[in-house]
Amino acid sequence: TEDNGDMVTVSLDSSDIKFDTAGKYVSGAGTLNLSYADHDGKQTTADQSVAINFASLTQYSGSSTVKGDTDGNAAGTLSSVSVDSSGVITGTYTNGIKQAEAQVAIAQFTNASGLTKTGNSLYQESNNSGTANVKTASDLGVTITPSALEMSNVDIANEFSDMIITQRGFQSNSKIITVGDEMLETLINMKR
Repeated sequence: TEDNGDMVTVSLDSSDIKFDTAGKYVSGAGTLNLSYADHDGKQTTADQSVAINFASLTQYSGSSTVKGDTDGNAAGTLSSVSVDSSGVITGTYTNGIKQAEAQVAIAQFTNASGLTKTGNSLYQESNNSGTANVKTASDLGVTITPSALEMSNVDIANEFSDMIITQRGFQSNSKIITVGDEMLETLINMKR
């Protein structure tokens, strides 16, 4: 049973394995059949077959049991993504596995001030800027600060608009409190 409640059924096909007189493997193959279903018995994933390599087996006289070691992982989905200071994007999966998914590329120009502005904090290569030297952060000797926002990337007009909207909302709410207070005061005076 997986952590999410899915059931995995594993069956091994019957197979004959031949060994020589010294107990060394000669021939024979096996296949594991895996089927997946949820707690209601409904199939969740297509059935899979795994070929088993018996080449490392040896056989001696007497009864024996085949013991296998696995190096695989349970099924998992991407749960979070993080970026380190060198620009490596690491994905964390629900089965506990972490692995590098991608690398952030950094472009460096001979004359960065010669880039053509295209709006929205975006720039384009031009004849004046030179061609892009695209490498990793480590190769260019720079570091990346993850989970941070550069001040130059903030749209000041939008931020001021949001601030004014928030201010007006606060003023409206404070006026409601004032009116409510006056109504309560009038009510108390009526009782007197």
